[in-house]
Amino acid sequence: MFQRKNIMLAIFCLLSVISLVGCSKSSSYSRLPKQEQNLVWSGERTKPFGEYDYFDISQKEAIKLVKDKFKLELPVSHDKISDFTKKDLILEEIKYTKEVSFVFARDNQLKYRTNYVYNEGDKTAAFVSVDFDYTYLSKEKEAILSTQTIQYQFFEVGKKLSQSEIDGLLKEVGSFMKVTDMDKELAEYHKELTDSKDKLANKTFVVSDNAKTKIKDKELTKKIVLLYDESGNPKELYARIGDAVE
Repeated sequence: MFQRKNIMLAIFCLLSVISLVGCSKSSSYSRLPKQEQNLVWSGERTKPFGEYDYFDISQKEAIKLVKDKFKLELPVSHDKISDFTKKDLILEEIKYTKEVSFVFARDNQLKYRTNYVYNEGDKTAAFVSVDFDYTYLSKEKEAILSTQTIQYQFFEVGKKLSQSEIDGLLKEVGSFMKVTDMDKELAEYHKELTDSKDKLANKTFVVSDNAKTKIKDKELTKKIVLLYDESGNPKELYARIGDAVE
């Protein structure tokens, strides 16, 4: 009799656990395929971020704040992007010099930014900003990584970059973002580039944008834009991964 009671108690406990798991709250990104989920993050949270400003701190300090103080996590892509941007920028003479980070919180919004500086000699030759923006969803009691952006500013470096070097950078960024058919996107950009020929001054190329073609609830919004200066040289590359809950 005692053994039967123990068996019944064990079954009851097991069913209770299964019931709790089955009723657990799904995250805003749970419906995304694993490859897309690796680009984002969401977690339970019961209050806004408050108001904080942390200027000119190391990346290590910023990551500690994000994780320990605000109880947020970084996506899998973070370390890959960070490692890549800490390398010398395309051209051998353009050297990675330093990075500086910032964390800003305003109620339901939090931004973690790292600026990477590249020098040619003693002059700043290029600049890269990487942002991770978090949003607190009060109704869902959840915090999400809502957007990520990478922005390259080439300054005088742009006029020294060959097309193959620009293509290589676009491919790297597309790889971080898990852009499908990046080769096809590049081919279309090359066609538009050829058609523009001598009309590149202040030209903007949307190299990749899935806003209209993405599968609802299965893909994040992804966009890569390349801007040219008044002399027809690349001056800025802007890439963004957007929230699936838009």
